[in-house]
Amino acid sequence: MEQPGSETPWRYVFLAQGQTISSNDAASLRSVVSGGGLLVYPTDTLYALGTDPLNPQGVKKIFGAKNRPDCMPLPVVFPDMPTLLRWTDANSMERDYLKQILPGPLSVILPISDGYRNRISRCPATLSCRLVDDPVCCQVLAITGPLVATSANRHLRPTPFNAQDAAGDLCHPPDMVVDGGPRRGEPSTIIEIAGERVKIIREGTIPAADLPPFP
Repeated sequence: MEQPGSETPWRYVFLAQGQTISSNDAASLRSVVSGGGLLVYPTDTLYALGTDPLNPQGVKKIFGAKNRPDCMPLPVVFPDMPTLLRWTDANSMERDYLKQILPGPLSVILPISDGYRNRISRCPATLSCRLVDDPVCCQVLAITGPLVATSANRHLRPTPFNAQDAAGDLCHPPDMVVDGGPRRGEPSTIIEIAGERVKIIREGTIPAADLPPFP
């Protein structure tokens, strides 16, 4: 459902609890993302700024809209576990662990698989991966496929809790905003599986003590 009387430069879609994305809005989502446009959308933690991670022009726009340093790779959120595993090079123990901890408010740094290593723009040999269980985000991902999942704010500025503030804080306006209501405002916990231990890169929504042991 679009916001009535909106004068914003982006297409706005509001989803109340239990609502599904209309066919027209789904077509707009596909068009924006496949064309390298910018999308503000909710995750299970914050509002994210997304595009197709395999589209160099879209990724370039993300860095410009956030004023994000080029040296900071972008995280990616996946629609399901099989897609995440296809993009990454996790061994059997790591795969078993991922199935224990995901979906949830975690970002897991994993090696990129050979098939995607040279296709993901501005990304080194590893990728910060997310798999969420937020109903609105899951609807979006079912339509678009994997999305860049960086927070929807300018670099070093606080992350807004709602969609309109998120979109308005960027250096350049997004092409589309999906509003799923206010978010909790706390970032995901970032971990990296290093050898036979889990390294905490950033403690966020999930405390380190709550993570199951690995392997």
